[in-house]
Amino acid sequence: MEEDSLQQVECRVCYKTKPFSEFVKDKAYKNDIRPECKECRQKRMNSYLEKWKKERTQKTPPEEKKCSSCMQTKPVSDYTKDKYSKDGLSHYCRDCKAKRHKALVDKWKKERKQRQEIPDEKTCNTCHRLLSKTCFTSNVGSKDGLNGICKECEKKQVKRYKKRWKEERAQRHEKISEKKCPSCNRVLDLSFFYSSNAHKDGLSFYCKSCELKNQALHRDKWEEEREKNQIKTPREKECNVCHRTLPAALFYKNRALKDGLHSTCIQCEKNRGRDYRDNWTAQRKHKNAPGEKECIICHRKLPISMFYKNIRRKDGYNNSCMDCEKQRGLRYVEKWKDERIQGKKDEGFTLFPSFEKKCKMCKKTLPISLFYKKSRSKDGLSPNCRNCDLILAKENSLKRKSKGIKKEIPVEKFCKRCQRMLPSSMFHRLWSAGDGLAPHCKDCKREIYRDYLNKPGVRERLSGYKKEYRERPGVKEHERKRARKYSKKPSVREKRKAYFKEYYGRPEVKEKRKKYLNEYYSRPEVKKRVKQYYVDYQNRKKTA
Repeated sequence: MEEDSLQQVECRVCYKTKPFSEFVKDKAYKNDIRPECKECRQKRMNSYLEKWKKERTQKTPPEEKKCSSCMQTKPVSDYTKDKYSKDGLSHYCRDCKAKRHKALVDKWKKERKQRQEIPDEKTCNTCHRLLSKTCFTSNVGSKDGLNGICKECEKKQVKRYKKRWKEERAQRHEKISEKKCPSCNRVLDLSFFYSSNAHKDGLSFYCKSCELKNQALHRDKWEEEREKNQIKTPREKECNVCHRTLPAALFYKNRALKDGLHSTCIQCEKNRGRDYRDNWTAQRKHKNAPGEKECIICHRKLPISMFYKNIRRKDGYNNSCMDCEKQRGLRYVEKWKDERIQGKKDEGFTLFPSFEKKCKMCKKTLPISLFYKKSRSKDGLSPNCRNCDLILAKENSLKRKSKGIKKEIPVEKFCKRCQRMLPSSMFHRLWSAGDGLAPHCKDCKREIYRDYLNKPGVRERLSGYKKEYRERPGVKEHERKRARKYSKKPSVREKRKAYFKEYYGRPEVKEKRKKYLNEYYSRPEVKKRVKQYYVDYQNRKKTA
């Protein structure tokens, strides 16, 4: 490469002597290079482009074109755009172009495999710097397997394109309502495409279903190759942000990527996530919260109270509604349950059963008996040990108590279960909730508990647990102390006094109480006891 750059060649257009690297390589010419330098060739091409652009605006665009490869006349929609051709279209149809490109890619792959010495350096086509091959992204569609421009120039180019396309979309008067997916060839509504700033129209190239299928195909292919050890997981990897070569343990796992690891290290991911969150939080302070939002799963427009809060999202709420989140969670729980059952069946007898687990909080490897059961986790156990769970629960309780329930409780709230907008008095207070109210109304809460009690074996289990709990030493005394302490509170006394005054003041209660007392004092044993009490009272009075 250094020898080529040292050679000097004279340009036949500007008659300047320039290095060999300033000329385009072409085997059709004498010295395997074009006679004109890159600069002169670019000027000539620019003049042609301007001329052809003017001609195209003056002429009516053709409806059909003949392919130079298969020699068939096809409609213009079957050709890709090409500004370097006179009519603005490619010489080959899409099918022929794809076949030719695939043949070239296969040829270059074979050449790269046969080539013994791969150059460690390459000159960037934009900044013209001689850089290491690690400064270029890999590209199967190029001859040397690397992109023509370095990563820095590529980032700048992408930023320029994104900015230009954003301005063009803002200035566009005609709004597009439909788009054709090139994979499934269906004309679909724009809601069926992901939003993407990396494309000219601001939408993903393929529809959502095709995008997911492609991702699944790549993921399955790379997982198979990793299992067969065709792709080995690297012990070390370079981070795309901080450019440090770090151990593989400092990268998140990502099945969607070829080596099974994320392209940025954990620390850079956290920093980037924190920057985004801070930026979005600052933006939300100056904007009003949206009243409604469309769920990406069920496509229903629902009140914003039907979405969980999420500071990791731009608008501060999850993309899927609470119902869809719940259904998805239940599906995962059932799937993991089946996997655990199937795993036990498949394993049978093993010399090394999993009796231990590492606590996520204290990082200690402990027996699984020291972890609470949790159906919503993959292994059926809590990620933290029991001690750490209790510490977290106490910390969260203290935080909630220090914050207290918000004074500004909403006048109305939407019940998740019965889908009704009800006054706040129809909801129980809840410290952990953002608005200080429970998610379900009191009626729904009663129904949920009733349904739970009607499940087979629940009542027996609860009664057995209560009986076993009360028999523990010191529990009865603890319950009495707690009851006494609670009843001595001034707020509780006032509340009870007001309640009993209102209750006993009701006419039906007065009538019921009078009737009961008359019936009670008419009993013979009660009369005898009252008479004996009166005699004892008189005797005590005389002796005193």
